[in-house]
Amino acid sequence: MVDGKPKSIFISYRRDDSAGYAGRIYDHLRQRFGDEYIFMDVSNINIGADWDQKIREAVSICDVMLAIIGRRWLTASDKYGRRRLDRDDDYVNLEIRTALERNITVIPIVIDNAELPEFDGLPNNLKPILSRQKCEIRHDKFYRDIEDLLDELSKLEVKPPKKSEPVVQVIQVEGISSTVSFGIPTIIQTSPNPTAKTDYIDSFLSREKVNDWQKMFLGDCIRLHRSKPIKSSNRNPGPIPYYGLSGVIDYVDYFDFEGRYLLIDALGSNLIERSKPVAVTVNGKFAVSNSLYVAELKAEFSTVLSLDYLEAMLSIVDFRPYVYGTGQPALRTRELMNIPIAIPALDEQRQIVNLINNQLVELEKMRGLLQEQLHAVDSLESALMRQIFEDIGSNDD
Repeated sequence: MVDGKPKSIFISYRRDDSAGYAGRIYDHLRQRFGDEYIFMDVSNINIGADWDQKIREAVSICDVMLAIIGRRWLTASDKYGRRRLDRDDDYVNLEIRTALERNITVIPIVIDNAELPEFDGLPNNLKPILSRQKCEIRHDKFYRDIEDLLDELSKLEVKPPKKSEPVVQVIQVEGISSTVSFGIPTIIQTSPNPTAKTDYIDSFLSREKVNDWQKMFLGDCIRLHRSKPIKSSNRNPGPIPYYGLSGVIDYVDYFDFEGRYLLIDALGSNLIERSKPVAVTVNGKFAVSNSLYVAELKAEFSTVLSLDYLEAMLSIVDFRPYVYGTGQPALRTRELMNIPIAIPALDEQRQIVNLINNQLVELEKMRGLLQEQLHAVDSLESALMRQIFEDIGSNDD
C-alpha cells in the first residue's frame, strides 16, 4: 500500500502479440479491483490526449506491472525489419525498463503457451525481468489461471473499492434505465414501477445467477466462414441480398449461404465507434462481402445456444482490445474466437432477447416522438426568424 492507497496495476502488452488476452485480463482485473486501480492504454487514454505523456505518467506512478508476453513479444519488428524491443523508444521496452528501474513488482504473464526469452535474447535493460516470478495464462485453463492471478494480486494489497460494485449496474436517464455488465447483454427497462424493475433485475441477473452461467470462448461454440471478394462490376443484379459492412448494399443473382447465420464485422471503424450493430442475424439465401465473418453454431450447441442471444452478447462487447490497426481497424479470426462469453439456460436466453426486442420497439416509438418534437422546434425557429425580419421591415417604414 502506497500513502494509504491501494496499489495500482499497469498492463504492458504488445498489440499485435497479445491484445486479446490483455483485454480479457483487464476486464477481470477491473471486476475484482475496480476501474480506478487498473491502467490499460486503450481504456485509460482519452481521445486527443498525449499518448506518450500518459503512458510515461502511468508507468511512473504504478505499483504493479503485468508484462504480458506472447509468442511475438520478443521478435516483433518495425517496417525496416529491426526488432522493436531493441529500440529505446519502443513502448514495451520503455514500460518494462521503467518499472524495473523503479524496483516495483513486475510480473511476467506468459500467455498462449509462449516461453520466457533466453537471457542472451533480451536487451540488457530488460534482462532483470527474468528474475521475476512468472505467471501463466493458458487458453484452455483461462478462468482457473486468471483466478490464481487475481488471488496473488490480492496478497499484494490490491484491493477493490470500499463499496463493492454489483455485477449489474443500473443507469437512470429520465425514466429509462440500462443494465450493463461485461458478458451480459444490455437490457433496457422502461417499467414505471421502480420496485418491479429492481425485483426483476435482482432475480433475473443477480450475481449468484450470473455466476452459474456457463463461461466459454466464442470459438468454442461457433464456426466462421469468409466469402471470396467479388468486384461490383462482376455482380449481376438479382433478388438475393448482398451484405456488406453497412448492411444490404446490393441485390445479386447468386447466394453464398442459405440458412440462419450471424454476420460479424471483420474490419472497419464501426468496431471502435459502434455507430451500428457489429453483429446481425440473417436468415434465408444471401451473399456476403469478405469484410464480414459468417458465423454458424457448432452442431453440439444448436440446441443450447441461440444466435439471437449471441448477437445480443456481441452488442455489448468492447472490441477495442481485440482489434488491430488504427487507420482501418481489423478484427482477426484468432482474436474474435478468443472473446469470452457467458451462456445462461436457453429459456433465459429467449427471455433476454424478447425483453431487448420489446424495449427496442419502445425506443423506436420514443425516437419518432423526439423527431416530431425536433421538427416542431425547427419550424418554430423559422417562424421566429421570419417574424424578426418582418418586424425590422415594418420599423424601417
